[in-house]
Amino acid sequence: MNGRVETFRRGLFSLHTRRFGAIGEIFVQAIENFDAPESIFHDLIDSMNNERIEVKCSRVLTANSETITVENFAQQCLNNDPDSRPVNYGDRETSSWDCNIQQVKRTEFSRLYYLLFFRDRISVFSIRSEEIARDSAINYSNKQHKNNEGEGQFHVTNENIQHHIDTYHFEDYTYAQLIELFED
Repeated sequence: MNGRVETFRRGLFSLHTRRFGAIGEIFVQAIENFDAPESIFHDLIDSMNNERIEVKCSRVLTANSETITVENFAQQCLNNDPDSRPVNYGDRETSSWDCNIQQVKRTEFSRLYYLLFFRDRISVFSIRSEEIARDSAINYSNKQHKNNEGEGQFHVTNENIQHHIDTYHFEDYTYAQLIELFED
């Protein structure tokens, strides 16, 4: 990765959650030529197919090996160099990581695009709303929080990534391709 692209990637990884998610929405809108949403309950519209689109994004980071405690919290902060945790795509099955695709409100969209941001590429997946609950290998939970109706989650990990690749993979992109998409 050249210096400019690496600086972009590091900046992207440092964005707070909502801002990070907005980048994913903008990216999917551009690659699929989707329209702006019709309501606050979904992210985009596929006007050609009359479908509501939801976009979820997650950084692929190595799992923390220790729980933070009163005894180790200072060392945990010192050891948490954000640039040491992103996982390379080639290490997707050998490095321990967990991406939580959360706040999934299946009744609010027809299709979900979920993006996994590895250190060296962006993997884009697409799944229909009804497939999320039907595919037992996804291990979808329709409850995310106590008393939470209609909102669930599933995890993509080093242990099930191959199923997602085999079944729902849409396309992979480099960070340079993401930048170039908007530089015309």
